[in-house]
Amino acid sequence: MTKRVYYLAMTSVLVALGVIGGSLFEFTVGVAKVAPMQHLINVVSGVLLGPWLATTQAFLTSLIRNLMGTGTILAFPGSMFGAW
Repeated sequence: MTKRVYYLAMTSVLVALGVIGGSLFEFTVGVAKVAPMQHLINVVSGVLLGPWLATTQAFLTSLIRNLMGTGTILAFPGSMFGAW
């Protein structure tokens, strides 16, 4: 398996874990929904994949959570800057 395929597969697995964990474990603080599992996945992604793929993973996770209705618009800047 090439390195590019490995990084793509790892990114997709972390996106799936972030969506599931962020949707199951969340609480509301003001207008934001705080998802500690998604934050943990973003940090792990930043360490394993580097800043560019971690930011991509955070964006995709936030996008999917917003499309599902389990996130807010504040998930985008919070997760992407956190993953970077």
